Amino acid sequence: MNNNLQSEVQDGNLYQQMRICHMFKATENIKFGIYACSPENSSFKAIFTDMEMSECKWPAHEGQQPD
Repeated sequence: MNNNLQSEVQDGNLYQQMRICHMFKATENIKFGIYACSPENSSFKAIFTDMEMSECKWPAHEGQQPD
């Protein structure tokens, strides 16, 4: 993999990027995990399933060019 860590969610067809972390200066192993937040003192049970580590699965696209 390259020096980026991305978390994505997929509904079976479309991927949505959730977070991206650039790790260009990382020199050692990196520990990471997932979490769920509950705003305003509410609570809920979060279950994460069907997770995998892989190369990027997003199709190539021509996005908006920088200004």
